[in-house]
Amino acid sequence: MALDNIEYHIENVCSTTPSPDVVIVSIPPELVEILTGDKKGGRIRTKDTDFRSRIKLLGMLNETPTQLIGPDTLRDEDVQPRREVAWNLAVGLLYKARRGRPWKLTELKSRTCYVGVSFYDERGTDSDTRASIAQVFMETGENFVIRGDPVKDIASDKDTGRTHLNREDAKQLIETILRRFGDRQGEMPERLVIHKSSNFWEKETEGFKDGSSEVAARDFITIRERHPIRLFSNTQYPPLRGTVVLPPGKKEYYLYTKGFVPEISAYDDSGMPKPIVVRPHSEVQSASYREICEEILSFSKLDWNSSDFCKKLPVTVGIADAVSDILAEPLAGELPEEMFPYHYYYYM
Repeated sequence: MALDNIEYHIENVCSTTPSPDVVIVSIPPELVEILTGDKKGGRIRTKDTDFRSRIKLLGMLNETPTQLIGPDTLRDEDVQPRREVAWNLAVGLLYKARRGRPWKLTELKSRTCYVGVSFYDERGTDSDTRASIAQVFMETGENFVIRGDPVKDIASDKDTGRTHLNREDAKQLIETILRRFGDRQGEMPERLVIHKSSNFWEKETEGFKDGSSEVAARDFITIRERHPIRLFSNTQYPPLRGTVVLPPGKKEYYLYTKGFVPEISAYDDSGMPKPIVVRPHSEVQSASYREICEEILSFSKLDWNSSDFCKKLPVTVGIADAVSDILAEPLAGELPEEMFPYHYYYYM
């Protein structure tokens, strides 16, 4: 009932001339209390649908980004200080209004295609069926989303339960990515970088290699969020952001994407900083560990849904959950291919 009412108003306001750049949806506190109970800050979710995701999809169907504002924000009860709320809204609305990117990076290499690959369960489908998505980034900072076809999970890591593609599906996904990249850039990339939160299994690797056989240089990199290692500084400050640990005898690095930043004389987080795990593929690596880690650090500053100096995970894998949660909705299947929202501002 509530979603039907919101859908009516979104369609109504988007049909006006001129149409809005962004639709702001304020969630009434009574609705939040009914659907979440006493759970403070709980997601409004049922077994088959997520309230936020449905509203995002309604915006997509009307080709207009949406911005949700909860009652805690309006009542000034948000856990963030008011200045942070204001900055986050300003940055997000600027990008969603398609008036440009709030900032961009200067360190990205030219003619390089950066890809983050992730997976999600489509709600209401066979539990063994997964769908893949890819976030593609270019040197200009422009990015777009590609949705892969539903596939049968060939296997899962016993220790993590993460999904893997078979050879043909991996090949088709990379071919689609490179074709879209070429359409937008007017030329094919000279280097392909794939970030993934799970290990590259042999069949996946061969498929990714088959689909990118004409790309001169390739780097396949697994990025994990947690590792038990900690560094302790002999000063009053925590480890510097950008610190890399290279353990002897291991083919992985521990990178501090969060830490003390001398330029702003601050560590913008709580607790002891924890590194992420960076694991380049043993057979598919063209760049040095320094170049790989510098690129990951750069992508940790490219989340336009926040005014934070940086995030712990690079956006290539860090924003996958937000995109996946929306595309997992049954309503997402009603999006015609020509209307599929490639831009991240629809998912923020």
